[in-house]
Amino acid sequence: MPLFSFDGYTESKDSEGSSRRHGRLAPIRDIGYRCAMHHFLHHHTSYLARQILTATLLITAMFIVIALLWSALPLLGSLSRGMGLDIFLWLVILAMPRLLPVLLPLSASLAVMFAYYRAQQDSELIVMRATGLSNLRLARPALWVALMLTIANAAMAFHLAPLAFREFKEMQFFERHNLASLAIQPGKFNAIRDDTMFYVRARTGDATLHGILFYDNRKPDKTQIWMARFGQIASTEDGPRLILREGNLQEIERDTGGTRILYFESYTLDLSSFAHDLNDRWLQPDERGTLELFTASAPEVEPDMVRALRAEGHYRVVSSLFAASVILIAVTSMLVGPFSRRGQLWRLVIGFGGTALILLGAFLFRSILTREPVAVPAIYGIVLLPLLGSFALLIWSDLRGTRSQKLQHA
Repeated sequence: MPLFSFDGYTESKDSEGSSRRHGRLAPIRDIGYRCAMHHFLHHHTSYLARQILTATLLITAMFIVIALLWSALPLLGSLSRGMGLDIFLWLVILAMPRLLPVLLPLSASLAVMFAYYRAQQDSELIVMRATGLSNLRLARPALWVALMLTIANAAMAFHLAPLAFREFKEMQFFERHNLASLAIQPGKFNAIRDDTMFYVRARTGDATLHGILFYDNRKPDKTQIWMARFGQIASTEDGPRLILREGNLQEIERDTGGTRILYFESYTLDLSSFAHDLNDRWLQPDERGTLELFTASAPEVEPDMVRALRAEGHYRVVSSLFAASVILIAVTSMLVGPFSRRGQLWRLVIGFGGTALILLGAFLFRSILTREPVAVPAIYGIVLLPLLGSFALLIWSDLRGTRSQKLQHA
């Protein structure tokens, strides 16, 4: 029976105890060995990849719950002003794709360190190395996960995140400038503009407003005050209208101080001047398409905005590589170097520290690029150099190990 295999050869012992080396003269044993090794490699890759993916999803889910709660806090004020619960939840969900290109790589890095640390503590990596697997082979499950998450990150960074954030800002803009949501704050004086104020005593379920007061100080020669027992805000093609019932209009002349009062059964007040058009809203860099970030020129936007657009474009490119870079750092820190059951903390520190430096460094350089465009190579270097360096370190450790084995068997 073959005792072990080395470099394509098998070595066995005869009845007298002497060792004999066989080359290609034992094809059946060689094929069986190769099939067994192929099955073992496939099982090892899928086993560790499943562990990494499962841990990544669980950690990401935990981060998403925290991020959802954090994203919901700024929107609670809108909820109290009458925003529907369905709109509130949808706004919170739309904020997630912008965070996932950072949360996924961070979760994957922690998952890789967890999976390989557990494999080391259970002596699984020792067994795998004893079969002749190199560090690059052992890192294959993490590399497959890195490839999948890089594709997912690129799709989110280049397409999904800008679309979701643009819809988020449009809905938020509409809710903030929606007269109905501004008015439906019973018992509060709401300043729609500096020279206007709206008050509603109560609101019933059929969207009827009770105890209405509308103060308008926009005209230079007089101040107007509308009061009504009840009314409604209606949307028309020409803009919003405030329909007042059973009320009066008071006009106070600025020069003379004279007052005139007009009583009415029904009065329709034009509020179209308070409406804000979505087309007038300036799109933030996070909302724009990736191609637009690199093609916008100074005549169309201001020079400062051009730098902000370029900075966002470069950040999207490097954020698509976050997963590959941090996973390679994590798996390299867990595989390269001397192994000791009692001293693995330094590996975790290197893996997590490298991940934090990449994510925080890229975010920092995005802010620097808005002022100093010459720092563009730095934001790429902070992601690509650790990626390439970790991959080179894996290959170097394998070459060094192979050279040591050949010297031992020489």
